[in-house]
Amino acid sequence: GGKSGGTCKTARPGSSNHGWGLAFDVKNKRGSKLTFDSEEYFWLVKHAATYDFYHPPWAHEGASLPEPWHWEVDAKVRIIKKG
Repeated sequence: GGKSGGTCKTARPGSSNHGWGLAFDVKNKRGSKLTFDSEEYFWLVKHAATYDFYHPPWAHEGASLPEPWHWEVDAKVRIIKKG
């Protein structure tokens, strides 16, 4: 969704991992985006690999585009399970 009274940046159609079902944004139990100190973020850091998800390096705290809420399907799993 967009921001009330403004615009929201989106990727070109077909260029986002979100649109291909390969990435997702996680909200906390109150419906807000995760923060790097939220219990949900810590749970994902510990357990995401069990479910073939990972937090890309560019989204880590202090990285070029820090997004604690952004998680992706592990690329190795996509290749292995593709056939």
